[in-house]
Amino acid sequence: MERGAWLSSLELYQAEAAHQVAELVVMHTHNSALPSQQWRTPAGSAWPENTPVHIQYGWWADDSADWYGYVASSRVLASEADPRYGYAVQIPVVYTLTGTSMPLQTRRNRTWRDTSPSAIARQIGKEYSLQPRVDVSRIRFAQTQAASDWQFLCDVGAQVGYRIFVDGTTLWCVYRETVMPAADGTVPQFWQRKAPGAIDSLREFSAVVGDTDPAGGIRARYQAVAYNRTSRVLTPASYSQTRTTPLGEQESAALTRQYAERPAASYTQAGRLLRAASDWLWVEARAVTNGDPRLKPGSLVDLQGNGIGESNLGLWMVRSAVHKITVNHLSPQKTAYTTTLVLGRNDARRLDLKVQEGSVAPAPSVLVNGQWRAAYTGGMS
Repeated sequence: MERGAWLSSLELYQAEAAHQVAELVVMHTHNSALPSQQWRTPAGSAWPENTPVHIQYGWWADDSADWYGYVASSRVLASEADPRYGYAVQIPVVYTLTGTSMPLQTRRNRTWRDTSPSAIARQIGKEYSLQPRVDVSRIRFAQTQAASDWQFLCDVGAQVGYRIFVDGTTLWCVYRETVMPAADGTVPQFWQRKAPGAIDSLREFSAVVGDTDPAGGIRARYQAVAYNRTSRVLTPASYSQTRTTPLGEQESAALTRQYAERPAASYTQAGRLLRAASDWLWVEARAVTNGDPRLKPGSLVDLQGNGIGESNLGLWMVRSAVHKITVNHLSPQKTAYTTTLVLGRNDARRLDLKVQEGSVAPAPSVLVNGQWRAAYTGGMS
């Protein structure tokens, strides 16, 4: 930022299969006593569209996270009530920023023949100089792309059960049960003790477990019919995820749902589509915690304390996160940082995960010709 400008607030929105979006409020200074430092827009202080932006956010410099993106738009919020300090007037400008996945909105028309979803993800990632982190899939695709690379990638992910997320210049295309580890390998822990006089790091928490409640995860048996064009044979397929009650008892599906979003040409393809369509993290919770930049979609969080109930203790997987930072330069103790989370589990009492592979440090992000790129694009698939 230019001299005299300072950051007022930051809101960062992160979710699966969505572009990261940040809203940044910057206070620019207009000083009528110094004509050479006049605040001007858009050619002066305000950042033009597509300007690359690098933000470090967190409580302290040694535990902060890096965020990379581009300016999508700027909005001046000038009014006669703007703060004045002598001849200097503070004018707020709201910048809407999009993450490094923004260039993937380029539309393409091409055909993928006998290609696996993991190979598609690697190719698209490398075309935009993103480092692909991909779980291997042996499914073969023959599909025509008539959409942006981002839309197509999310559509492929929905067909195989991938989580699509771009973190910095790393493109994650992994199965939903794959954990996205923090850079230091730790798992954030928050408590709600409800002790008199204590300030809980888990500020708010609510969880829903309901067999037929969408907020708690509908327990359903999914059905579909595959049609083989060659043999002209209809083949029924079904899928029902194993679920348990808070008491640990297994239960069968309460409802039956008919899948009709995509056609299937075989029993195998129908079963794959049904598994991908089912909600793996069927138990949902919402929480507000002290701010922590390690909280991102696919990461883990450990919740503890008597205030949330025994069945809710332990690990949860983050599905979406909103980081909100409000900076008070006059009274630093009033600066606030919170993270609002949507969490999920695949069991009523715990998060049941497969054995995770060892993580590899992502490539550094570098700026080349105005575009954020991974320093190298291999080594994580």
